[in-house]
Amino acid sequence: MLALGRKRFEKITIGNDIVVTILKIGASVVTVGVDAPKDVRILRSELPKQLQAEIVNARRVSDSQDAPGTNP
Repeated sequence: MLALGRKRFEKITIGNDIVVTILKIGASVVTVGVDAPKDVRILRSELPKQLQAEIVNARRVSDSQDAPGTNP
């Protein structure tokens, strides 16, 4: 992992076409902007875990509805 210190409005370039800009620095939150091509998927780190949990839960609900004797 590369750790960089940046001030407000300073930028970090990743590859040739991704730019991360520090927009706001608060007491406990840093707001960043990410400029990237539309085909680059950008997610907060907690989202893949949350989405996975929702998929598992949806499958459980679907499986319980498909089980014999559970549908009226």
